Order: sequence, then C-alpha cells, then structure tokens
Amino acid sequence: MKRSLLSIALITGVCAFTNAQTFVSQTPENKNVVLEEFTGIYCTFCPDGHKRAQQLADDNPNDVVLVNIHVGGYADPGTSGDPDFRTSFGTAISSQSQLTGYPAGTINRHPFPNTGPSANPSGTGMGDCSTCTAMSRSYWTNSAGISLGESSYVNIAAEATLDYTTRVLTVDVEAYYTANGTGVNNINVALLQNNVEGPQTGATSFNPGNILPNGNYNHQHMLRHLLSGQWGTVTTATTSGTTFTNQYTYTIPADLNGVDYNLFDLEVVVYIAEGQQEIISGNKASMNLIMPPGVSLVDLSASTNMTMPANYCDANVTPEITVTNNSSMTVDTFEVNYVLDGGAPVVLAGTSSLAPSGSATITFPAIVLTSGSHTIDYSVNLGAAIKLIDNVSGNNAASSGTINTISAVAFATSHSEGFESYSSGTKAIDNAIVINDNAENTYVVSNAVGGPSVTWPLGGYGNSDLSWRMRFYTWAAGSEATIVFENIDLSTNWGNGLRFSYAYAQYINENDRLEVNVSDDCGATWTNVFDKAGSALSTAAPYSGGHYYPAIAEWDSANISLAAFDGLSSVMIAFKGTGDYGNNLYIDDINIHATAGGTPPVANFSASSTSICEGGTVTFTDLSTNTPTQWAWTFTGGTPNSSANQNPTVVYNSAGTYTVSLTAINGDGGNTKTTTSMIIVNAPTVTGTSTDAACGSCDGTATASGANGATPYTYNWGTSPPQSGATATNLCAGSHSVTVTDGNGCTGTGAVIVASGGSMMTATSTGNGTSCVGACDGSATAIAINGATPYTYSWDTTPTQNSSTATGLCPGSHVATITDANGCVATTTVSISSGPSIVAVATSTDANCAGLCDGNASVTITGGTAPYYYYWNSSPAQIASIATGLCAGTYSVAINDANGCNTVDQVTINEPVAIVAITTSTDATCGVSDGTAYVSASNGSSPYSFLWSDGQSTSTASNLSAALYDVTITDANGCTTETSVSVNNIGAPTVFTTSQSTSCFGSSDGSVTVAASGGSLPYSYLWSDAVSQSSSTATGLPAGVYNVIVTDSMGCIATSVVTITEPTLMSTSMSYIKVSAETACDGTATASVSGGTPPYTYAWNDPANQTTATAIGLCLGSQSVVVTDANGCTGGGSIYLDSVVMGIIIIKKEFEFNIYPNPTSGVVHFDFSEESNRDINVTIFDISGKVLVIDDVTRSARENYSVNLSEFSRGIYYIRVHDGRTVHTKKVSLIR
Repeated sequence: MKRSLLSIALITGVCAFTNAQTFVSQTPENKNVVLEEFTGIYCTFCPDGHKRAQQLADDNPNDVVLVNIHVGGYADPGTSGDPDFRTSFGTAISSQSQLTGYPAGTINRHPFPNTGPSANPSGTGMGDCSTCTAMSRSYWTNSAGISLGESSYVNIAAEATLDYTTRVLTVDVEAYYTANGTGVNNINVALLQNNVEGPQTGATSFNPGNILPNGNYNHQHMLRHLLSGQWGTVTTATTSGTTFTNQYTYTIPADLNGVDYNLFDLEVVVYIAEGQQEIISGNKASMNLIMPPGVSLVDLSASTNMTMPANYCDANVTPEITVTNNSSMTVDTFEVNYVLDGGAPVVLAGTSSLAPSGSATITFPAIVLTSGSHTIDYSVNLGAAIKLIDNVSGNNAASSGTINTISAVAFATSHSEGFESYSSGTKAIDNAIVINDNAENTYVVSNAVGGPSVTWPLGGYGNSDLSWRMRFYTWAAGSEATIVFENIDLSTNWGNGLRFSYAYAQYINENDRLEVNVSDDCGATWTNVFDKAGSALSTAAPYSGGHYYPAIAEWDSANISLAAFDGLSSVMIAFKGTGDYGNNLYIDDINIHATAGGTPPVANFSASSTSICEGGTVTFTDLSTNTPTQWAWTFTGGTPNSSANQNPTVVYNSAGTYTVSLTAINGDGGNTKTTTSMIIVNAPTVTGTSTDAACGSCDGTATASGANGATPYTYNWGTSPPQSGATATNLCAGSHSVTVTDGNGCTGTGAVIVASGGSMMTATSTGNGTSCVGACDGSATAIAINGATPYTYSWDTTPTQNSSTATGLCPGSHVATITDANGCVATTTVSISSGPSIVAVATSTDANCAGLCDGNASVTITGGTAPYYYYWNSSPAQIASIATGLCAGTYSVAINDANGCNTVDQVTINEPVAIVAITTSTDATCGVSDGTAYVSASNGSSPYSFLWSDGQSTSTASNLSAALYDVTITDANGCTTETSVSVNNIGAPTVFTTSQSTSCFGSSDGSVTVAASGGSLPYSYLWSDAVSQSSSTATGLPAGVYNVIVTDSMGCIATSVVTITEPTLMSTSMSYIKVSAETACDGTATASVSGGTPPYTYAWNDPANQTTATAIGLCLGSQSVVVTDANGCTGGGSIYLDSVVMGIIIIKKEFEFNIYPNPTSGVVHFDFSEESNRDINVTIFDISGKVLVIDDVTRSARENYSVNLSEFSRGIYYIRVHDGRTVHTKKVSLIR
C-alpha cells in the first residue's frame, strides 16, 4: 500500500528557498493538532491506532499532523533480527507523557482529565491521572476536536530543502505571534519517514490496508530525528506582531539503527510548544528536492497476474511479473526478480525498455512447489540504469499471495496428531498446511504459556501438554484460519471416522466458529461434517476476564463418521476457525480411524429381461454374497439412472444398448460388478419407395420396409380407408404415414412421399415495395415454371386478385397460388418492403411575454426525399420549415417529401406568467382635480415602468378629476399589460351594473344596465361602446370590457367597468364507420360537439333526416350535419363514407382519371375516362386528413372540370374521385 503523504518539489542544481521570503501566515488562526502516537512492531492493537490516527488526519487535512514514535518493549526487536525503529528522542517524549499501555498518543501534549465537559480522560487505560498526556486511541478524536476549536496565539510554518547529492537537509522555520505568548516557547523540528517496510503484529486483523504485497507492513510518519534537539529552540520574543526565524541543517545518514533512509519518503514536521509540554500548534513543511544535473526521476511499479494452481494437488506454477512505467520518460533497462518463501532471489536483468505509461509482462521458468504454504514475492528495480532514480517506494513489489500445495503421496488411514512432537509456537505441522490470515495467533501452544500448569487430556489417547490454538481473543471479527491435513488414504478400510478434542469458552455473546470440512477432489469442493459456534461450541462457561485457558474438565470430544468417504484414496480434512473477536479455541488429539476388516460382499445381479421395446421396464435382482447392507446401482440410458434399492425397477425410453453396474457394500468393504451391453432396447425403423401420382389424380403407390426389429413385420397405413400390407395403392400426391410392428410387438413409424407426376411445376415471384411508410401501393408478379399453360392465379389479398400481378399491396408477405392446365399447383411468397420513412424533429422558442405572439418553431427533417413541403396549423397557416409570430399554444407541422411520403410532429409554445396589476384610488372632490390612482405590479420582471392615460409615469397618478384612467405597465423584458382605475367624485352617485352575456360565440346581442343612487338627480350616462350609447342600458354589445360614466345634476361623476362574456366556440369533430360494400347502406357517422351551450340538437342531410348525434344506416358518399345549441347557435361538419373493401386506392380498368398540371400553381384540370357514365364525387383534403373541397360532378359537366387551389398554402394535397363503385386517389403538389 502506497500512501501519498508528501509533496516534493523537484529542483535541478539550484535551491528555491531564500531567507528574505516570509511564508508564515499573519492572520489569527485556531490551533493545529500534533498527534504523537506511541507504538511498536509487536503491539497487536497498534495497527488499529495507526488506522484511527490516519483517519483523523485525513478528516482534517492541513490541521492534524502525525508523529509515529516506536518506543518501549513492544518496539524492541532483541535478537530476532527484526528492524529497530526506536530513537532516543522518542523514548524521552514517551517518558514525560506517563505512558503505561499501547496503543496510546498525546494530543498537543495536553492533559485531558476525567472531569469537565470533555469527558476524555487521558488516563483511561493509562492509569487515569489529571496530569497524564498519553491517552488510549478511543479518545483521540474528541480531544483533537477540542484543541482544533481553540485559538492559537502563534502561527508556525517551514520550508525544507534536501540536496540529493550531499544528503544535506536545510529547514527554514518562521513563527509569527498574532497575540502575546505564554511562558517560554520552543521551536521543534522533527524528521519523519514514510513507507518504511517492516513487520507488525496485528496488521491482518486491524489494518490490512497497510500490508504490502510482499507481506510486510507499510509504516508511516515514523520519527527518525529531531533537528532542533530533544526539546527544541527557545524563541527570542513572544509578543504580538513578532516574527521569529531560524534555520536548521542536518546531513542525513545512510541509515538509523540499520534502517535505511529513503530520501524520497522524508517528511518534516515543525511545532511550537510551551517548554517541554503543551504544544501550541504545528505544521508540515513544504519540501524542495535538489537533484544532480541530468538525473531524472522515474516510477516503476510491479504487479502480478500469475496463474494460480487449480487445486491443492497442483504444484506446478510459472512465476510472472508485470512492470509498469508510471513516468513520462522511457526507461531503457530494468531488473526483475522473485523470491520463493524468503529464499534466494531469481533474477532476470537487462530486460527490454519501457515507453512512458508502458507495461511489460515477464515470465520466469516454471517451478514445482513442495507440499505446504508458499509465497512468491516479486520486485523490480532500475538495475544498472544510469542517471535514473526510482523516487516512489512501496509500489516496486508484488506478491502471489499464499499458494497451498499438498504432497501427491497419501499417508495411511490410521493417523493421529496430538502435537506432542512440536515446540510451543510452532506453525508448521507434518502432513498438514496452515492457511490463515492470523499467522501470529495460530500455532501449537503449551499449557504453561499464560495458563494453568495442568496436563490436558488427550481424548482417551494419552496425556499431553501441547495443543493447537486459534486465538480468537485477538482476531478481528470475520478473520479465518484453517489447518488442512493432507491426502489421507481411506481406500482399504470401511467405516472410517474422525475423533478430536476441543476446548472453548464464549466471550460474552461473540460467536466464534469451528468447522470441519472434508474434500475428495484436492480442495476444489468441500463437505461440511462439523459446524458449531458460540454457545453451541462452548465447553466451558462464558469467560470475559482475558485470554481463556481450559481446565481438564473443560475439554470435550467430537466423533464424526467418514463413511461417506470410504473407498477413496485421497481425502483432505480441514479444521477452519472463524473469529468473532471472542475467546480462544484449542484443538487436540486428532485421530482418523477405521473398523477392523472383515469379508466384503461379492457383487452379482440378474435382469428380468435383456431385450425390450422403447418405454419398457426391467427389474434387477441383487444376487450378491456376504450380506451386503448397501447397494449403489447405475443404469446408463435408464430412468432412474441410479438407485440405492436392493432390487430396483428401471424404464428405458430410447433405443440402444446399455451397461448396468452394481456396487454391493457392507461394514467390511464393497465390491462392484459391471455388465456392458446388457440391456438391448429395440425400436424398429421403416423405409419406403413410391410411384408418382398424376397431377390431379390419386393413382400413386407406396411400399414400406421394416428393419432393426425381430421378423416378421406387419404394416398399417394411415390412409382413408386404412390399408395393411407392405404396399398401399390409390394414393394422391403427398406424405403418407405407416406404422411397422416387429415380431416382439415393438413399433416404429415413418412416412413415404408420393410425388406429383409429370414435370414438377414450381413458382417464383418478384415484388416492388411501397412508396412510403404506411402506404399500400406495392405490387408483386408470380411466375410459373415447368407447368402446362394456361395458368390460373390466386393471391391471398382482400379481395382476392386473380392475375399474375397483384397491386395495391401493403408491406408484408403475400402468397400467390398457381394452377396449371393439368391441375398441378405451386405456390410462391413475395415480401413487400416498406418505403423510406421521414423523421421530423420540431423545436421551439417561447413567446417573450404573456399574450405576445412572437414565438417561433422550426422542424428538422431526416430521411425521405428532398424537396420537402411544410404545413403549420398556425393562423394563418405557414409553409416554411420555420414558423414565426406564434402565440402560446400547441402547433402541428405536416411534412411531405418529393415522393408524397408524409409525417407529422408537434411543438408547444409557452409564455411567461402575465403581469398582475392591483389598483386602488381615492375619490376627487366634485369639480376639483384632487383624486389619486395607484397601481402595483407583480409576476413580471422588475423594475416596472408606468404610463397613465393622462401622461403621468409613476405608479401613483395624482391631481386627478373624476374619470376612468387607463394605465400601461411595462416590465424589464418589455412585456406590458393594461388596466383601468376609476376615480369617482366625493358625494357622487353610487352605481351598480348588471349584464347579459352574448348568446353565441362572436354574436353582438349582449347588454348591460347601470343603476345609480345618491347624488343629485337627474343622471346622465355615457357608455364606451362603439356608438357611445347614453341611456342607462347599453344593448347590442359583443363580448368585451365596457365602462360607463354617470354624472349627476351637480356635475359629480361616478364610473364603473363591466365585462360582457360569451360562450366558447362550438366545434364539431366527425367520425364514421365505413359501409361494408359499395352498394350497402350500413355505415354510421357521429358528430362530437364541444363548446357552445348544451343541450345540442342535430339535423343530418340523409334521406331519413336523422336528429341524433349518431346517424345510422348511411350509404356511400358525403354526409353532413347541422348542430344547434340551447341558445340557437349553429355549427356542424361533413364527412365522406367510403367502403371497407375500397381502401385508399382500388384500381379497375372500367374508370380512370388524370390531373394536370402536377405540380400546379393553382388550377388543376381533370381528364376522366369514358368507361363509366355515372355521376362522380370529387373530394380534396390536406395531408392531415382535413377535407377542403367536396364537389358532386354530373356526367355532362365532367369534360371541362377543374378546381382552383390557389387559396390554399403550398404543400401536398390528395384528390379522391368516387363514381359510385370505385374510388381513385391521386396526389397533387401545390407550388407558388
């Protein structure tokens, strides 16, 4: 794991720091926190402290700095050969903190007593004293939060420069006092190192993220030296506004206590304290690195994706490493190696160069591993590369992880393991491998280590003072460890079993678990034979007073049957422990045993029948000797395919020859008998020959021949009537089924095909697709081959078409049946494709103001064939791709291409919320202009401007005489609204109005009446309608807003405003059901009305003059209706009823018409054929289906008939002509 903790600026040949520079902040700040963590490589719980400390720093970037101090017995490697990370500086710091346990740390060396609001006793777990500064890890976060919230009277910062060549480190420190300091202040400069590899107890349980691929722990923020001496440099002044500066130099040695310095992983921390205690604040120094001229920094990283063995028995591996160049320059040469289980490195030097960001995978020669657990560690270095330095540590190594292999040689079935031949602390057991994440806590242990000095029982097999321990007490929840006993031979004895002893006490409610699993396929799969956890596993009362050590009476034993694995020559047994941070488990006296050998059975059996038909059954009888007690049958091809019954019955459903096997078993062993090709399942087959039948005749023959059964054969033909015998006669062309029965009664079926005589007629076809998506104007032609002319045709169209070419076809498959002169029939299928589609995408720009029609919409076309024609349903209609001047609302656009294909899209124009105006007024004195009018605006965009009808331009108009005043409000976007304000005279008449709405939409029959009281009679009236009516009642008014001025005899004026409303516009939409045939009168038409004033009455133009919304019994042709509402307002609509058998185009030779010119700029001339003498109907409609013209044309008027389309917009229109029997439709393009 590589943690980026240090930012280093690279300088080639020069130093970037000058003493004249001031880099410390002079702004008052809160304290930063310096966490000095006391730790050791043998401290189990210290990795949890490392993780908590790093999380605290990550949560408070730039505010929390970490100093990791290895100190005390837990850091003393003694003679173990492990690295010594201790320093004399760290020992002195820990001494004054009153450290009594691990992991612990100080927060700014400040005591947090067990009183007061913090409730964070530094002494908790340390001895609980009011002056202790070392506290357990659970209190670091809260205590740091208290310090981070306190103001600091001094800020401190530093810049460090490291010369790579001379190894001289220069640190410039500045301290600025934002307030007066307290006591004697000391500057401390600490040199730390990151990414230091080494051992660490408890890492896998509490901080696995810091474990490197090679298994080492990645130590961070490790204290290596104090440049300022043990307790720092005393500042010369501590008064507010003072800046203290000092420079420190240190030549970095090659190592400290044998631990190398890596110049790229150094970190400098500075802090200022009051004497030896009470750190006020701290900070990390910026780091500048001076490199020799011409030397470049690169970063090579290692990883591995080597193929792992398939199972425990596979010991063949091929080491493989992948090297990645993470830098921006080419690395010309590098060196890779691997180390197996800590042995001598296997090196490949001078490998190929790597381009920037390039990778290379290097494969070593294959190796064969011995039995046990193995690890292959890989690394990469620059080897003999010149002027290149790999400046990133921690990513140059990779590891295969644990590879577990087991000896190919199995040991005998009787095997015991009491751990007596090992020393306490041993992790390697003969004939076993240990797979675990907690190697430091899983091993052979003596009863004298930490527990009572007693002799533990051996489960009845002797005495012992050694056992296998899984120390769940220190495992993190979910941690696992497994001891696997290698290949065990269970092939020679039967009734095998497993016995072992175990002892465990539950820790409160934690559920540590023990499982015993058995594998017979080298660990690929496992069968569980023992599984207990928590209280079920306990052999003693719960124990939470520390590590559990069992007494003699607290052992139990387990006896497990391994009979399911009898007869197998390679079996593994695994004891797997899963910790729940509970208490210790002990295992002893593992014994694999078997019962004494006797006489095994001799397997033998018989079958009720060995030759049967498909679907037949066979009963097998056990004839084995020596009294078997178990049976294991296998039946290839049978149902079931296996059985444990002594005398099973089996069904065979498929023809073939099948093998039967029986294994007979008793307590002394087993024996197997296999009989190949024992069961024969018969299924007669039948083949046939035939003579052709003449086309249209049934004079063919078919002859069947049986095989693969027992003779003689009999035959039964599926003809009508049925025939028997090998030959069937008088057969028509086609397939004829036959059933054959052999001499054993087994049956088989087949079919013989009788062909049509003469030359074989076939058919093929061609087709033309439709012009557009949705059109039905495709065509297809059927062609007969090798038949006898003449041919007749029948297409599967509606109605059926009987010529070789079918027209008016929709997209899809169409089938033609061709019959020749001899009655021979052939069919052909043609697929009609759909024409090109047009895709329209419409977009819009909203109106700028409510009620303002300045929106626009545009449509983009893909597909189809240019040019395109557009029709917007705006008012007036627009025919360009862009429609402008649109009010708020929804608009549709119809598009036609050059082929007449069309599509429709829709767009919505929105508008802002309308400006809302609220008005008030104060009346004027009669004859005096002292009234006021006020208006306020909302919903628009401020600021607003105002313009009154008398010219005033503020929200309040003053000095007003009695009258009605209009005001126009304009917002910041230029949107306007108008309203009126009445200013009356004081003492003027009081007026009331009543109104009558118009009866119909758009009519002018509304009225309004004003009633006045008060003031001085008589009154005069003046209305604001078009003719300025002057009576109390104004009549003949259309919908709108009107005001009235009432003046009494004294000239005092009162005004009022009234609104005349109108019903909504009455609209009629038409729908219909077509007539079933051209001469039928069974169509219906329905008028759906909205608007106006219900109820509605209806008057249809059909012969029956129907008066309901739906008219029935209608004939082919135009139908119209007049709708009248309750106020007598009228509307209506018309529709053309066609026939369900017509479609949009029915082409018949008896009547045709042509139009010209096409395209046209206005007038369209018609040329009608003379085949029909009937009157005709002409209907013209647009692409949306809206009917524009309906005209009935008599025969005498057809010769010079034309229609003028110039009043319509440019686009595509459809002209439909109906002569009473057929309908013809053509497209016309209007261009102008």
